[in-house]
Amino acid sequence: MMKIFNSTFETSIRVLILLDQINLPINHERIVYYDLLACFAKDFGITGHNLHGEDHTESAELPARRIRIKNALRRLALAGYILPQKDNVFFYTISEKGRQYVKELSSDYAGKYAATVDRIHARYSTKNNSDLIKMICARDMEVF
Repeated sequence: MMKIFNSTFETSIRVLILLDQINLPINHERIVYYDLLACFAKDFGITGHNLHGEDHTESAELPARRIRIKNALRRLALAGYILPQKDNVFFYTISEKGRQYVKELSSDYAGKYAATVDRIHARYSTKNNSDLIKMICARDMEVF
């Protein structure tokens, strides 16, 4: 049986949507944090709903999410859907091939994820990665 939920394939789709929405070079860590925030946006006061249910211990997912996103980035780059930046290979942008793929996505989930990423980027684009991880971990501490 093929696993879709939390698979590299599912993660790859979210990464493509995220890169399409941001439309700027973005590093692996920022992708991890934005993706986590998008999946659990309600818990961070960004939207009125969580796309991935009620968890309340989001930072516990970070190690596994980092690995899935790293694998997704590798596969997407090898397939030509994203482009590592020439001056910094740890930063990525979406390619034209990736943009075309995202245009074909028409699910309600894809639309909600894209809109949530827009809100996250508008709110946190001036924050550095250290600020984001502190905020994510502080949220978990509030729950306990």
